[in-house]
Amino acid sequence: MDSEHDQRNGVLDEMAGIRWKGKFGPTDLAVDLTGPLYTPQRLYSSGRSDRLELAGGSAQARLDVGGPRGDAPAIIGNTYGAGRVLQFAFDLPSSFTKEGAWQPVIDSSLQQVMRPLGDTQAPGASLLARLGVRNLGPATAVLVSSALPADAEYVSSSPDGTYDGDKHAINWSFTLESQQSWDALLALRAPLQGASYSLDTTVSTIDPSTGLPTPYGQPLALAVKVYDAEQLAQQAIATLDGLALSRKQEARLRDRMVDDVRSAMAAIQQGSATSLDSAIVQLVNVVAQLPQLGSAPTRPVHDALDRVIREAQRRWSVKTSQG
Repeated sequence: MDSEHDQRNGVLDEMAGIRWKGKFGPTDLAVDLTGPLYTPQRLYSSGRSDRLELAGGSAQARLDVGGPRGDAPAIIGNTYGAGRVLQFAFDLPSSFTKEGAWQPVIDSSLQQVMRPLGDTQAPGASLLARLGVRNLGPATAVLVSSALPADAEYVSSSPDGTYDGDKHAINWSFTLESQQSWDALLALRAPLQGASYSLDTTVSTIDPSTGLPTPYGQPLALAVKVYDAEQLAQQAIATLDGLALSRKQEARLRDRMVDDVRSAMAAIQQGSATSLDSAIVQLVNVVAQLPQLGSAPTRPVHDALDRVIREAQRRWSVKTSQG
């Protein structure tokens, strides 16, 4: 999220871990990158920056506002539910347009907020894999081939690779000098069905006389697990049912919540935009009521239902886009 802040996105302040206090008067403030996400350096923003206070988030960079105010948060990191958030107090696109040195900051930021490929993923989620090769021998021609998970969608790669539709794989061919390294970022869209998958990457050297690749060792398999919304809902129900609640009022509330989760899942199975919208409202209400169960350990329920809600939102978005 960048510094375009108004009543429409103010509701996201809690997610970002900030409080918005207006804007600074001076423009093009210096930004000192200080947090562990970035290489320490000073860059410059573009335009007027937001005046933000930390409200749960942590500063990854500071604005040099001058005068008695000293500095203020420029980039704020936070976690929310199962996700990660970065809030920029300045206009990042305009800053990048003026100063290309922002590119590594953008790259590091994207890696921070995108879920690592080895995590459990939402159906259709954006995935980012980092690949790396280092040549410890003499200069050689190299072929790196990544066989994508079944039903995953190839989005992009940097540097650009060649997509092989028959093998559902991305290939890179290049030459590595001795002690030279090569890195790539591979962006994918997760499969839509809940299951366990893998991204299998093979590194081969190219025989200069025949031009044929020889694999160097076994393929490196990176596990990708896509969660199943129905299974998560059943886990949430089982956890709720297993809570030891001493007060009858809490037990009755828990029973209603279980009924609401079951009702919401039936609506999700129905699959219409209207039923999905109803299911989302029901599940959000269940999550909102979890604190009323007192000191019972409800975090696993919260996390499971949060993922179910996101899957329902994805299905709703698909339905509404189809008209």
